[in-house]
Amino acid sequence: MLTPFENAGALMGYSYKTTALILMLAFGGCSANSTPDFLKKPEDSVEAIEGQPTRKYKAIKELSVYRKRGHPQYAYVGKFDVARVMKRQALELGANAVINVKYQEEPLSFWSYGSITGTGLAVKYID
Repeated sequence: MLTPFENAGALMGYSYKTTALILMLAFGGCSANSTPDFLKKPEDSVEAIEGQPTRKYKAIKELSVYRKRGHPQYAYVGKFDVARVMKRQALELGANAVINVKYQEEPLSFWSYGSITGTGLAVKYID
C-alpha cells in the first residue's frame, strides 16, 4: 500500500523520489548564504574582523564587552553574542567595522559560571 505522499506522486505519474524533489524545490527554494532583508538587523552592516583590514581606516574608539554566564539570560553567551554587542556599539559611534577583535573566555569553575570578554577597535573606513 502506498503512503499518501507516494500516492500523490503516483497519481501525477512521478515516483515518490521525484515528488519529494519537486516539493523540496517548491517549498524550500534555492538556498543562498544571505539573510533575507526582513531578518537583517542594523548592526549587520558593521563587520567584525579578528585582524587588520586591507582598507584604510580612521580609529574611533576602543570597545570592550563583558558578559557573565550563569544567569539564565546569559547562560549560553558566546563569541557571536559579544560580537553582536560590539557591532551595535560601533554602529552607534558611526563606525562601519570593528577590527582587532579578540575574545577571552573564563571557563565554568567551582567558583564561577564563566564569562566571555571581547575587545576591538571601532573604525570608519576612508574611501
